[in-house]
This record gives sequence, C-alpha cells and structure tokens, in this order.
Amino acid sequence: MVVIAGCFLSANPVEASSVPIINELSPYPQDDIDWVELYNLGDSSIDIGGWILNNSDSGPTIGGPNVTFTAGTVIPAGGYLVVEKGVGANKFGFDLKHYETHVTLYKPDLTIASKLIYIGDPGTDHSWGLYPNGTGIVTNFAILTKGASNGGEDTVPPVIPGNPGWGKSIPPIGYAGDGVGIDGFVPCGGYLKNDGAYRRLWGQALDDSGINMYQIQEVKDGSLIYSGGELTNYTGTFIPGVSDGASEGNYYVRVRAIDTYGNASISDAVWADTSPYLSWCKMTIDITPPATTDSLLDSLWRKEDVLVNLTCSDNFGCFNTYYTLDGENPTNFSNSGTSFSVTTDGIYNLKYFSVDNAGNSEEVKTSANVIKLDKTKPNNVPTEDFGEWVNNPNLTFQWPESLDGTGSGVSYYQFWLSTAGNETNALDLDFASPNKWKYVGNVLTYTLTNEEAALLSLGSTYYAKVKAVDNAGNTANTYSSSWSDGIRLDTQTPSSLFTSPSAGFYNAAGWSGDISGTATDDDSGVSKVELKVKVVTALGENKYWNGADFDLSEHWLTAAGTGAWDYSFTPIEGGYVIYYKAYDNAGNIETANEASGIVFDKTAPQVSHSLSSVSPATITISAVEDNLDKIEYQYDSEAGVWLVYSQPLISIEGEHTFYYRALDKAGNISSTKSFVVKFLREDTESPLPVDNLRAEAFDSLVVLEWDFSPSLDVDYYRIYKSENKKFIPNPETRFAEVSFDVGSYDDEDVENDTTYYYYVVAFDTAGNNSPAEGVSAKPSKEEEEVVVEEIPNLELPQGAVLGVEEKLAEAETAKFLAPKMEKEINPNENNSEQGNVLAVEDKADEEVASPLSVWDFWWVILIIFGIGGIGFYAYRKR
Repeated sequence: MVVIAGCFLSANPVEASSVPIINELSPYPQDDIDWVELYNLGDSSIDIGGWILNNSDSGPTIGGPNVTFTAGTVIPAGGYLVVEKGVGANKFGFDLKHYETHVTLYKPDLTIASKLIYIGDPGTDHSWGLYPNGTGIVTNFAILTKGASNGGEDTVPPVIPGNPGWGKSIPPIGYAGDGVGIDGFVPCGGYLKNDGAYRRLWGQALDDSGINMYQIQEVKDGSLIYSGGELTNYTGTFIPGVSDGASEGNYYVRVRAIDTYGNASISDAVWADTSPYLSWCKMTIDITPPATTDSLLDSLWRKEDVLVNLTCSDNFGCFNTYYTLDGENPTNFSNSGTSFSVTTDGIYNLKYFSVDNAGNSEEVKTSANVIKLDKTKPNNVPTEDFGEWVNNPNLTFQWPESLDGTGSGVSYYQFWLSTAGNETNALDLDFASPNKWKYVGNVLTYTLTNEEAALLSLGSTYYAKVKAVDNAGNTANTYSSSWSDGIRLDTQTPSSLFTSPSAGFYNAAGWSGDISGTATDDDSGVSKVELKVKVVTALGENKYWNGADFDLSEHWLTAAGTGAWDYSFTPIEGGYVIYYKAYDNAGNIETANEASGIVFDKTAPQVSHSLSSVSPATITISAVEDNLDKIEYQYDSEAGVWLVYSQPLISIEGEHTFYYRALDKAGNISSTKSFVVKFLREDTESPLPVDNLRAEAFDSLVVLEWDFSPSLDVDYYRIYKSENKKFIPNPETRFAEVSFDVGSYDDEDVENDTTYYYYVVAFDTAGNNSPAEGVSAKPSKEEEEVVVEEIPNLELPQGAVLGVEEKLAEAETAKFLAPKMEKEINPNENNSEQGNVLAVEDKADEEVASPLSVWDFWWVILIIFGIGGIGFYAYRKR
C-alpha cells in the first residue's frame, strides 16, 4: 500500500467500536464503478438490513439515489462489505465525484452510525480511507484495498512515560509522569500523611492505536491488596488510592497500559509475578507524629558551653527537629537540628518539636529544665576605706555591688589586704588555708576582726581589693582583661517604638501625615522598619495606604531610617491605626505593634440655634460634628470671654446680641454666628447652681474650682465655709465672693489636718440665689490624697442666705414686671439663621409686700440660733 503524505483529511466515525464504519471509498476507480467499503470492528457479526447509505448528512432522500440494505445483509466480525454504484439490491445511485463532500451510514431510526468526510479529487484509481485500518484518519491511498484492511495495525506495546506517583489533582491530558502541574505531587519513595486528598497517578501512555485500559497492582507490607483493570479512558488517577482509608505502612504500586490491539506495557508473564514488588513505586503512609526528648538533666548554672541533644523517634523516620531558646513556640522557620551548643550567657527556655518524613508534626514541648549559662566573670569593683586609721586597727572597707550583667549573679566576695597593692605583700587573712583571699560572703562592707587587726603594723599603708565570685563559679579578674570579638548568636527579636503622633485629634494644621518612631536591637542591629497605615472612614470602611493613595487592600511599607525611622503620607479624614514592626540583620522579625487613637478631622463643625416661643426665651444651640469638643457663647461681643455651652440657656433681661460657635476635638472652629434677643421682666427665678464643684487640698491650701452656672444673668458667686459638716450657709459662714467670670478660689486661711466644708452659691443680677453646691477638703503636708467626707447639696429658699438688712434693702427696691412676649422679625435678616427675636414690654409697676414679712422674721430667728447665740444681728449689710 502506498499512502500519499500530506493528504490527511477529517473523519468522524460514530461509535466506531460498536457499529460498522465507512472504512474506504473510491470516486474514480479504473473501471469507473464507484464503491464504498464498510468495516465491522466489533467482536460479533451484525445485520444491517434496513440501514441506509447516502451522500448527505441531512438524512436520506425519499425515493432518491440512496441505498437501503436488504434484510439479511450481514457483515461478519472483523469483516468487510463493498457497496458499488449501480442498479439493484444493495446498489447505490448517488455520485462520489470530488465535488461531493461526504458519505453517511444511517441506522433504521435515521440516526447517523458512521460518516466519512472527503474533500478533493484523490486521483484516478485512488481512494479515501481510514489509516490505520478502521481507527485512523481519512487518508489518500494510491493503491486500493477494496474489501481488505487498509493496513497500519499496531504490534508495539504502549509506553507509560515518567513514573507513578501521588498527588491531589487530576493530571491533564498528555501528562508525562513527571509531576509537572500536579498539586502536592509526591514521587516514588515519598511519604504521605494520609489526609484523604491524595490519589495515585501516572503518565498518559503513548501508543499508535490507542489505549484500551490501564491495570494497577498494589502491595502493602508484602501482601497484594489490589489487582484489577481500570479506566478505558485516560484520567491518570486511580481511586481508591492509598489515602482512601488506607492504614499506616509501606505501599508498592505498578501500572501497565493495554492498547486496542492487546499489546501491554508489561507482559502478562511479568504482570503475574508480584514477588519483585520492592522495585515498584514505593509510598509510605505515616499518620503518627514523632516524639522528641531532650538531654537536659537540671536547671543549675553552668560556666561552660552547654551541649543539648534532641532525640527524635518515628516509625518511618524523622525529617527535622525545630527549637527555640527564648520561650517562644518554634515554627518550621526556627532553628533546626538535633544537637547544638549554647555558648552565650543567659537563661534559655528550650521549646522544640519534630516533623517526620510524612509531614506529621508533634505538639510543641517545653523542656522541664532551664539552660543557665554564665561564662562571664563578674566585673571588678573599687574598694573604699574610711580615711586614715590612727588608733583603731579594726579597719572597715566598703565597695559597690559587682554587676554580673545578665549572668548568674554574685554568690560571694573575697577580700584582700596588702601593704603594696600586690599579692606578694598581701596579709594572710584566711588562717585556715594559705589562700590570702578572705571569704567574706555576699556583703558590701567588711571590718577587720581583732585577730586580723593584730597583723597590722603601725605606720604601714594597706590597700584593699575585693573580687566577686558568681553563682556559676566565675571569679572576677582583679587585673585588666580584654574580650575577643567572637561570633555572636542572635535569637532575640528587635524592638520598636512609635513616638509621633500621639493619640488624639488633629486638623490639617496640626498633622500632615508624618509618623515616626525608634527601633533597637542589641545584637545584630536593625535592618528596616515596616509599617501599615489603616484608616477607618466616617462610613466605617477600612482603607489602607498603598504608597500613593488609599485602597481596600492591606499594604506593608518600608519606613525611612532604622534606629530613628519615619514615614509620610497624605491623610484623609478618619481614625488611624498604625501597625509597625522591626527587622534585624539576623532575620528576626518583631511581632507587629500598633498605635491607635489618632483621628484626623479637617472639617469645621456646623452650628445652629433655636429660640423657644415662650417667655423667657430658651436658647438652644446645636452642632453637627462627630468629634465635637464644645460649644461656646458670649453676649454682646466676640472679643470677650467665651463661655462653655452645656445646656439650653434662659435669655437675660434687656436687648442683647448673642454670639456662638462650635469647636471639635481636632481644633477646627466653626464660623461665629449671632442673633439679637430682647427680653424685659422682673427676675424672680433662682439661677442654676454651679456645676462640677471640686476641691483639691495641699499643704496649708485648699483650691476650689467649679464650672460656671449655665444661667446667663449670674452676677457673682459667694462661698460659705465651716468646720461643721452640718452647717447651713448664712451670713456668719459667708467666707468669700468672686465675680461671675471667675471659676476658682484659693483658700489659704486653713490649717493642715483639719476638714473644711464649703458651699458655693450663685447670685444673679436681681439678687436671686441658686441652690448651694457643697464639697469638703482636708489640707495636709502628705503628698498622698486624703479622702474626706461628702456633704449634700442644699436647696435654699430665696433670701435664706442674706442678712436681714440685705433683705430689707432688696424688698424696698424690687419691682415685679409682668412679662409680655411678642415676636419681632427683622425682615433684613435670615430668620432661620438668626432665630426668633423677642421683645418684652413692661407692665405697670406693682407694689411689693411690707419691708419685713413674717418669712423674714423666722429667718432672723433661724440665724440667731444658727450662730449659737453669739449675738443678734437683725440687720446686716452685704
């Protein structure tokens, strides 16, 4: 057979393995009789009576040139049927010339059984057919194979590329058995934790005729546990795999492929012999974590390097052991190994764990003992005497404490006394041995005993030295020593601090986005500082600075500098949290810190007011601001003292311009607004009391402070004082008086350790008094706070705290004005902004009661008894 290269076309046999297919056709045979060859690929013969052959895939034409096969037309298994063009039974009348496109075989139900598409002229006495026979693609044959095989049958066994293995994903078509593209690939000889996600997998077999099936054998611990045929279509996996409910142990797997011609990649004879399974692909399943122990026997101080051995045990082998010495739990990034030495002074808390070859990790263990290493000698200390000794040989010497750094600490001191400052001339103070160093214990002073003092010679000068011995047995060197540079072990993380800005509220003038801090590392030094800037906006949305703008993703950015670091960004309004962490040159990373409570607000608050329609007018001020600090107001001027607004205000008598504004916590100030209010009436109402009265006691001093009364017509504040807790404010206990714009008073007329009781009463311009607010204090020289008793606030009747003479004077001058309220609207002003402007007209004066009423009389009696009979002050001027 001659196959013309480069003329392969498309073929689309339908269910080629189970029905006859169109295997070959010739449009231009030598004898000019077109023919079509059908081929039965099945294992049994088939009767195609009633089947239809046509040159259209849109269905046979009724009464057309198609051929309907007669009953009893049988194609044997593996046999051929040639259908020729002509007239009569099983002959077709359509044309196969090159301008036709395809021939179609229909089943009796008119479904397509097979179709062969050909395009172009194959040439005289050439044909179009499937190559290899019955399974390949449409090919131009130079030699006709009418009624016979087209050739190309497969006799070569398939080849499975690469090696079997294990993985978590299904391999792609064309997988080469090399693990590429496989999630969690584990090659032969590997280990699995048996997490249920692994499957066996192998490369897609290579074969000309195609793969009929794959077969797998599996041996565990010497026993064949599975052998069978598997998928006819390649998926590259086999389930159940060793992870699907498999127990701990060693598994051996091999795979073979069988093509459509029965050729096998492993022969049947070799396949039947499983004894060489040790050469198969091995996988170990290990579900048991390893166990590790340490070699530390005690927690005593050592002055020599400490060797630590970590012993790991596992059924299938340990992969690595990880440990830390700083008390932190180790991770897979910690120091690793099973034997190491601690060579640097310090106290070390050993923690460790091991991981086996399958990836099983034991729980972190903490050693029952602590490593304590101190190889450093204590430092030298100077010895001091107490001047020249003339008559008293029992000399006393003292010295500062020897510092042992981070070592074991000083255990005791040895004392040495010499006439020349050297050991040759030292006195032998240790009578029990020839050692001239005297053990004196862990003390910082020593006085010679009488026996030791007897060794001294008059007129000689003696010099003393001490040396310290630490708990590890290191002895201080009394001579100069130098240290080698050495190789240092750095397991400590660096430390960083956030210094600016501090928590608080900031406006655009107070903060422009600059942040700074410091970082330290005592060993290898700081390499960099990273930070993350988060802002919570007014809408509750978290945003992060990306180096140029804010977005929704978190970003770690590198600050400028190391020891002192800083960073700048452009802030937007919201609450900020700054995360920061330091890196050292050894690779240690500090756990991220955070600085919070920083609020950036560049928008001034919005403020407005309203007036009630009743008399006297109530002034209510409101502000729109999330970070409001306070609302301030004042009458008749913007340049005076701003008072803090805390509750609605009652308008004062007369015509006044009311100014007000709002301030937020970031320092933004709203524009100042104002309106005019008129109100005239007699004032008979008590002003509101002072708020938040407090007292602070010092040495011979008591400082009183209070928040102003909210009433706008307060004229002054009067202070009453007594050493009697149950006293009632009256003219005899009146102590001091301050103006309406003063909120404090310093009382220096006090004695320490005496408790004083105070009341503060507000008086308005009409002489009305407020309730009395009380507080107590006890001055003392002591710095700690002295707890004193609380006293109740008092509701005082009008005039109760005035003298009789004051009350008569007020009664003679008081006039009651019946208020009449009416609105006055200035058409030239925005009423919604300025509020209601009120005016009051006076009514006719009305006479007041007699100068001394019954009520006044009883108050006089009360005052007399209240002052203990000291005297009768019927009339007392203010």
